[in-house]
Amino acid sequence: RSADGNHFNAISNTASNKNYLFEQNDQFPFAGDNFYRIKTLNSKGHTLFSNIVKTEGASEKAVISIYPNPIQGRKLQLHFTNKPAGTYLFELIDKAGQVISKENIEVSNNKSKNTIPLNSAIAAGVYQVKISGNAGEISVQQVIIR
Repeated sequence: RSADGNHFNAISNTASNKNYLFEQNDQFPFAGDNFYRIKTLNSKGHTLFSNIVKTEGASEKAVISIYPNPIQGRKLQLHFTNKPAGTYLFELIDKAGQVISKENIEVSNNKSKNTIPLNSAIAAGVYQVKISGNAGEISVQQVIIR
């Protein structure tokens, strides 16, 4: 397997069989394009390579995760995966639709972790966390505060 089509690493070694039929699943493909080739040894010990095949891998899904849930200890973690860098608005909303807490969050790369402290006056209960980005995308998730 290769990410660039030039530098390859083995993902499997398989002994020869009489059918000359082989199958291998890549358990850990690269995000984006992957290049594959088969390296064989013929009966004389010479190394042969197959043609290179390019597959277009699915990029990782953009996700905002909240940990822990239920929230204990008056802080929560926001994990941003494959979200564009920029400023996001965090809002904690109660059942009545009132914004109880809000904070700007800076995301600097595609895997970012942010800690949000929560005011000790916030009552235990079920809330909505709303995250808004510059591009207008919105994520709303339910959290429980204990």
